[in-house]
Order: sequence, then C-alpha cells, then structure tokens
Amino acid sequence: MILERKKRILLFANTEHNAECVGEHIRAIQAGSPDQWFVVNSLTNRLAHKIDLNFFDAVGFHYSIHPQEKYYCSNELKQKVSEFGGVVFQFLQDEYLRVHLASQAMADIGTDLLFTIVRPELHNIAYDHPGLNQMRRVTVLAGYAPKPRVNPEFIPIQDRKIDLFYRSRVCPLCSGSLGYEKSLIAKEVSHRAPQFGLKIDVSVREEDRLYGQDWVRAMSSCRATLGSESGASIWDRDGTIERLIDEEMGKSSGQSFEALLETVLKPYDGKLIYSSISPRVFEAAALKTPQILFPGWYNGLIKPGVHFLQLEKDFSNFSEIVNALRNDELLSNLAENAYRDLIASEKYTERVLGELVHENLTELIQKKGFVPKSLDSENLRKNLQINWCHLPFNGVRNLQAECELAISQFVEVVQNPRFRGLRKLGRMFELLKRYLTHLAPRISMPFKKKMTKKISQPA
Repeated sequence: MILERKKRILLFANTEHNAECVGEHIRAIQAGSPDQWFVVNSLTNRLAHKIDLNFFDAVGFHYSIHPQEKYYCSNELKQKVSEFGGVVFQFLQDEYLRVHLASQAMADIGTDLLFTIVRPELHNIAYDHPGLNQMRRVTVLAGYAPKPRVNPEFIPIQDRKIDLFYRSRVCPLCSGSLGYEKSLIAKEVSHRAPQFGLKIDVSVREEDRLYGQDWVRAMSSCRATLGSESGASIWDRDGTIERLIDEEMGKSSGQSFEALLETVLKPYDGKLIYSSISPRVFEAAALKTPQILFPGWYNGLIKPGVHFLQLEKDFSNFSEIVNALRNDELLSNLAENAYRDLIASEKYTERVLGELVHENLTELIQKKGFVPKSLDSENLRKNLQINWCHLPFNGVRNLQAECELAISQFVEVVQNPRFRGLRKLGRMFELLKRYLTHLAPRISMPFKKKMTKKISQPA
C-alpha cells in the first residue's frame, strides 16, 4: 500500500498581529488539515524572498499580509511567487478599498485561488480584472466560532451590571452607509441611553479598544451587546471615492456622514454590498451574551427574535428594545438559542474553514501537477528561518521598511486636502497611535521568546 505524500503549504501571515482574531484565523486555516503547514511572517522576515518556494506544493498570503503593498510584501518576494510553479492562494478581508491594486497584485503573482468574503453571486462582478479570469473564488466567513468549552461557567443575566456593551472603530467614509452603521449605532444608543436610565459601556474610539481577556470580561459582563453586519456598501475600485470624500471634506470639515451621502456617496452606495456576519456575533454567542443587532443578511445564520433582538436603523423601536433588556427570561432564551445553533452545534467552527481550504487546495494542487523538491520537515523549517549571519541585514531592512511607511503616511496626510492646519497634526497623531499599536507586538516578540525560554528551563 502506497501512502499519499503529505502536501507542504507555505503561508505568509502576520503572526504577531495585536488582534487575537488574526491569530485564531491563521490557526483555523490549518485546522484538521493532514498537510504540513509552514507559516512565515514577511513583516519580521524581510529576507523571505530568499526562501526556495520549490519545496512547497502551494504558497499563500493571509489577509494580514497585503501583496499589493511593498511594506507587507517586498518586490523581490512578489517576483519569487510569480515565478512559482505550484498553487498560489490568498485570503482577503476589507476588500472594498482600492480594489484595483489588490486585483492587479493577484494577477501579477498568478493567484489561482481566492478565499473572499464576497457573496458567490457577486464574485465575477467584484473581481472583473481580465488577468483573474481563471482564478477560483471561494466565499468564506469573516470569522469562525470557537469550540464549546468543557463545563463552561457563564455569568447569569440577572447578575450582569452593564446594560449595553459595544466596541468598534470608525470605518472609512468610503465604506458607505453599511460601514457607517458601526458608528451610528454607538452614537444613537449613547444619545438615547440616559433617557431610559441605561448603564452602558459603548465606544468607537481607538484608545478604548479592548483585546484579550479584557475583551472577554467586558463581553461576558453585559446584559446585551450591540452590533451590525461587517462590511461596506461601496466598492471603491480605484480610490476615486476616497479622493472625492477628501476633496469635499476639505471644503467643509464639519460635514456629517448624512450630508456626504447626499453630496458625494449616493451614486455609489448600495451598488455592490460587501457584507458578512461579524466574528463578534460568534464571540457573543460563545459567552451567552444576548445581542441587539441592526437588520442584515448575516449569511443567513441567525434570525431576529430567535438569536437576537432587531434594532431598526431609524431607532423607531428603541423603547421596545429597552423593555426587552429588562426581561431576564427573554434575554436568556436569545442567548441560549444563539449558543445552541452557533456554538454547541459546531457547524461553524474553525474546522469548517480548515476543511474548505484543504479541499480546494488539494483539488488545485492535483490539477496543476507541480512536483516540489524533496526535503525533510526539520531541515525545511530551518531553511525558513533567518540565518544568524543575515540577522543584521534583516534588521536594516526592517528599519528601512518602517521608515518608508512612516514617510509615505506623512506625505499622504500632508498632501490630503481633507486635513488643514491643526487637523493635519491631529491626523498624524491618530495614525501614529494606530501604527504603534500594530508595531508593538513585533518589537516585543524577541523579548517574549527569550523570557518564555528562560522561564521554561528547569531550575
């Protein structure tokens, strides 16, 4: 009996991302796969282009690495992937921005397989670049459900002190009315809450974002959490809508989204809906936290009145929602239904994504017929690491990449007509805070690894 050889898959991904959901998604891609997966972070390994790709059956990019941007993927690495004879695959999220750049990059590197959030019926409309005619498109969820915990303990609804909890960030204006809903629900609920005596913890400010156990504690301690669909209602192919918004905001910085919708966005809004159930819906369900959500598609996985309370987008039923918030039995039933159907059923766990990835990769690998070079797994792993003598050079390239990014961001803000005077400084400070938030895990990574090794050594 001849055993089938395990396939070798190389994935470029930001393994030091500050958001835990990114690491969870990277693990989910590999879940249950019988193949050998090797993950390289091209943000810390700037010499990734020196890797011999011919040892692999397939090479891919996680959504945390953008091949269209030099900061994430060097020109040398792009060239190397474009010359690769095996299967090239990609995962994309937040796809609605500058679609032409992502499409051109996929065409340049010869992407064979795209895992996208775009609905199946819109695949060819969304990605209509002629160089992508042969590319297979597979719709996936933006995030997957955690496995049910063994003997979990949940805080009873009646013991939860916060009425409403919500965290998000302000989406780009070019994401249209669907993206704006993340800010709208926070703004309007915060405005109405005092009238009804609600105790809330609601924010879309970057400095108020929560991660890790802080996020879990907050989510599991509220009577309900707010939410909306993830995505955008505008598909900005070439950055035109971004530029129109910047020009309009430059004329009058105090314009509301509603005003911009009338003056700029209306011709584009709703032409291609890019939406998905948010990973936070699964997180809330896993913690048995009831949910109050705007109407939406939600991939057809949840229903109003069964899994969540539906808050109308004009807030006409807000008083009814408040009454429901005071009904422990109703809230508990919603939470139990969501937990049963989304979590306990295990229909949407990471293994579902892993199986989908494995199935599509296996089929295309067999179809392409590329035969990789032989090398045992241990030596292959060593070849993926940066040689100690190249570490200084890699450090220089890392510094160069960070400086180039900082300069490009600075120039972009300076040239942007949307920001004038002190607002330019405010925008630079805002970008700096976000940049440092994402950079911090990569800076602390070597120290953490040393500490882990030191702690794990026997006394």
